[in-house]
Amino acid sequence: MRSLSVSTRVWMCAYAIPPLVALVAALAGLLAADAASVAACVFACAVCALVTSRRDALAALIRTHAQDNPVARVAGGARDVVALSLAAACAFLSLETTYNANVGGIMPEGARMALSLVFGAMLALYLIAQRHGVAAVPVAVACQVAGFVDYFLVMFKGTVVQPADLLALSTAASVSGGYVYLLKSSVFVGLSFCALSVCALSFAGPAAAPEGYRRPAGLRVALVAIGVCIVAAMGNNLAGRELADEGFAVRYYYLRESTEEMGIIPSFASMVQDLRLKPPVGYSDERAAEVERDLVGAYDARCANDLARTAATAQFQGKQPAIVAVMNETFTDLSVYDVLARQGYAGPTGLKSLADGVMERGWVNVSVYGGSTCNSEFEFLTDVSMAYVGGGKSPYAMYDLSHVDNLARQLGRMGYATHAMHPNLASNWSRDRAYAMLGFDDFIDITGFESPSLFHGEPSDAATYDKVIELLETDERPQFVFDVTMQNHSGYDQGNVDKSLLPGFDLEGRVDDSGNDLGAISDEYVACINESDRALLEFVDRLSRLDRPVCLVFFGDHHPYFSGDLNDASFEGEDRGTHLARLYQTNYLMWANYDVASNGMDGGPAVGNRGLSTLGAAMLERLGAPLTDHQKCVLQTSMELPIISLMGCGEADGTWHSAEEGPASFPQAYRDLGLVEYRNFATNVS
Repeated sequence: MRSLSVSTRVWMCAYAIPPLVALVAALAGLLAADAASVAACVFACAVCALVTSRRDALAALIRTHAQDNPVARVAGGARDVVALSLAAACAFLSLETTYNANVGGIMPEGARMALSLVFGAMLALYLIAQRHGVAAVPVAVACQVAGFVDYFLVMFKGTVVQPADLLALSTAASVSGGYVYLLKSSVFVGLSFCALSVCALSFAGPAAAPEGYRRPAGLRVALVAIGVCIVAAMGNNLAGRELADEGFAVRYYYLRESTEEMGIIPSFASMVQDLRLKPPVGYSDERAAEVERDLVGAYDARCANDLARTAATAQFQGKQPAIVAVMNETFTDLSVYDVLARQGYAGPTGLKSLADGVMERGWVNVSVYGGSTCNSEFEFLTDVSMAYVGGGKSPYAMYDLSHVDNLARQLGRMGYATHAMHPNLASNWSRDRAYAMLGFDDFIDITGFESPSLFHGEPSDAATYDKVIELLETDERPQFVFDVTMQNHSGYDQGNVDKSLLPGFDLEGRVDDSGNDLGAISDEYVACINESDRALLEFVDRLSRLDRPVCLVFFGDHHPYFSGDLNDASFEGEDRGTHLARLYQTNYLMWANYDVASNGMDGGPAVGNRGLSTLGAAMLERLGAPLTDHQKCVLQTSMELPIISLMGCGEADGTWHSAEEGPASFPQAYRDLGLVEYRNFATNVS
């Protein structure tokens, strides 16, 4: 009996293993409880079993030993094209069915684009591997993995993966332990399609060769070259297209819905193109400088006779108060949602009850929802709205911020010691890199906390406040402390909060998009916020007793991922822009433990509704601190447009312009500031 070569044995194993692996994967789906997933998995198991047991007999219909038989070659090629086509279709369905509840609603152009890219990738690997379909199995697996990723992101954060997320994989890993992982029927249906894709690929392969036959070296090289050319052609095609102009513009304000409509692959490719910082229409350095001069001049003229600003400026020069900024994880007031308000929930009452020392309080409009905390940090520290940076980006991870002015660098020039603080891994969202580039003197991460008190499984707000007090008591220099808390991080189905602290909401069986009981997760979230509220009051009391002037600015970074479900249950029939805007409003507070000269001169503590990118500059303005020209531009624009965010812009009279309308329809002030922002930010990063 003729012995088989090592390469032949390898390929025989390669063809035998994928169908068996696919069969096992599909069988796992039988663990699902609903009929749809069981039916899909039974079908996949039957197909896998059939092709595994009969593959050789079926293949023998067209595989022959006659390499010189033209009919056999044509038949084999046709068979492989069919197998690759079926495999690509099943891989695409495994990707989309896993996370997308509206697979049938994917736009045809998006489906065609995704299918062509998956097929092209499989074809390239098939050719490079000398016409062995098993080489394309990684493409099918990659599609399934991508579906898994979006499935869990939708479940935990109500969003989908973005290119910038790939730069923060360590962040995702570090917080992944705080979630409960449940597999729904869509996961098993996706696995079934993945199994079918793998089985289809097992049919693609070269005809059996007669003994002693060896494919010519030139042919082998040609197959590799063609495969490489296919990959290059797909890359060049994508690079040379403006997907947004072809109907694939990602609506970041409806990111999940936008992705479900277009499909993951076109959406992700469009987001990659959006990573470029594009100059606004009509931009030139000269025009941007002119607009900046006009805005600075208007600000200076407006403040020339402002007694409050004049008095505060003189006071700041003498006091140089410590400045503490607390960005509180997922802190917001859910009492705006009727389904909770009707059950007596009044929101963070401690925050609302503060009176003495309050300079300003209200709503701050952010550009992120359910996650991407670092972008809220970026807006606050740099006074640059993400509206002008663009959706799908993470400036902390993507850009060199060494030449971007910000609060840390600005206050450092005034002689302040600057500290950043976050009770988790320093690498999360590349904070260790970003804070150094922004000019902070030091960064206190989780290693700087010795046995911190925990709440909801995370270092508590109170633990970070203890560290802030320690810094203020041990260093008499003027200080800027930026505290990013961790306590309220999702998920909210962990069951690690004392039951006596749960409000006990009954939302009549309502569930979120992932099937979790909406009342239960609202309970756990609100218990966290109540603890944050209590800790804030205690922190303010401790600051008030310090023998040094201190200013506190406190704000939430974003809404919890399930707010959209509360919003839908509470407000029906609203226009989309108004309905969406509510999900991007969190609370803020400016407070000081001394009589700030400007406080009360304009009629008492102000109630504001502002964009987060104005908050830092507004705080310095209240205190009487020197402002940069950029900050003057931001504050002057805010007189007409107090809110600018990735979601749109709001005028002083309350008129709201949704991002869905497009910047071309926004007031001229929005576009003018865009010129200044590009000159201030985009031209200073790399």
